[in-house]
Amino acid sequence: DGNQLRGRRKRTSEILMHGQMMKRQPKIVASCHAQPPHATAFALVGEVPPLKMLPEFEVFCAIGIAPYRTPSSPEMGKLVADLCGHCNTILMASHGVVTWSSKHLEEAYWRMEILESYCRTIIAARQIGKRMKIFSTSQMEELMQLKQSFGL
Repeated sequence: DGNQLRGRRKRTSEILMHGQMMKRQPKIVASCHAQPPHATAFALVGEVPPLKMLPEFEVFCAIGIAPYRTPSSPEMGKLVADLCGHCNTILMASHGVVTWSSKHLEEAYWRMEILESYCRTIIAARQIGKRMKIFSTSQMEELMQLKQSFGL
């Protein structure tokens, strides 16, 4: 409900967003919000990074993008919460990233780390100037089977 239960430091101003996420998706036990620079660069241009390129990202992250609304506003929280049913990694246009987990805070943090590493790698690969290769349909099917075997 947004009430601070523990700790001496004041709760985050983004509490409305986290609360709306948890109400919308009962599986959420932890969420992580940050502005990692490479992932936030994609959020600034309103674009999800290209998919089907690295196994770790495909297996552990399901990404979406929420349109810009004022940070800490109920509207921002609603747009992010609307994506929680099918995304565990959400870019917030012109703002940052939020990830969530049904297991523990570390998993939400790992998703943030995986996303940032992935975006950094994509940006570096683009600088090489050659076309990036994507996974074939059969390779993606194998990755989705692996994902399913992990219970994700």
